[in-house]
Amino acid sequence: MERIGYTPPAVRRGPQARGRGGVKTGSVAMLIFGATPTLAVAPVAARALHAIESSLAEEGWGLVLGQVGKGGKLPASVSGKHVDGLILYGQAPPRQIADQIRDLPSVWLLSQRSTRGFWGSRVQPDNEAIGRLAAEYLADQGCRELAFIHLDRSHIGFEERAEAFKQTALASDLNVSILKDDRTGSAAPPIDPQWIATQVDRLAELSNRPTGIFLPRVSAAGLLYRALRSRGIEPGRDVTVVTCDQDAILSALEPQPATIDVQPDMIGRSAAKLLLWHIQERMAAVRTNQLVEPRLVEPEVFESPSRE
Repeated sequence: MERIGYTPPAVRRGPQARGRGGVKTGSVAMLIFGATPTLAVAPVAARALHAIESSLAEEGWGLVLGQVGKGGKLPASVSGKHVDGLILYGQAPPRQIADQIRDLPSVWLLSQRSTRGFWGSRVQPDNEAIGRLAAEYLADQGCRELAFIHLDRSHIGFEERAEAFKQTALASDLNVSILKDDRTGSAAPPIDPQWIATQVDRLAELSNRPTGIFLPRVSAAGLLYRALRSRGIEPGRDVTVVTCDQDAILSALEPQPATIDVQPDMIGRSAAKLLLWHIQERMAAVRTNQLVEPRLVEPEVFESPSRE
């Protein structure tokens, strides 16, 4: 589009959004801020985006998807105000970008950030509920020594999960260790095999070795299992693991851990519904923060076939 100088029409052809209200174009844009194609490595965000797209299509709306990298260039449909609102995901954009889009109705997806550079409404997982569910599950499994392995110090949601996990454990008179992400440098990858191995070494050296571990990202579970077994700690026998998110990796783990589903489909549909409300009711100046309740998914237990 940039190469041939094409600019989408301000009012798109085809079915128009129902309940016109403040609708001008019948299209919204989802902008991903950051230097990398985060949706490719973030299945939760990808599922939420799919739900957003489906929800908007059901209401007759079009969706424009754009990545805003370090260069900070907005899609032409957004800079030309040929969309009615925005779904935003990722890091806070530079001020010069924010100033161009701040007046559009906006909903941040999966972002719990309240630091400088963010505005508009938000739809996110209930991170406190996630931490509480994890601690309660491990307590129900008879675990008295709990640990939380932090995976990404830049992820504010992990901080909220860790604190809720800790407070719930303490309220049940359980011992709890929070292993912080103490790596230096902003380029440290969230999932680093060597770093996870180091964290397991720290766990093994504790005077009261944990019998229950909460790992807040399921994509690191395979590395955790490998690190535990290399030290003679067998998952399911010596330690119970609960993780977070739904991912295909769960079916490859033996034993399969319990996981906490943050319900990205519901997050996506809620974000689409909230944005359309902002647009149609002309409520761009009203801010709201919606929390989506997570659910615990326990591992399936298969009975051995009868020998009779």
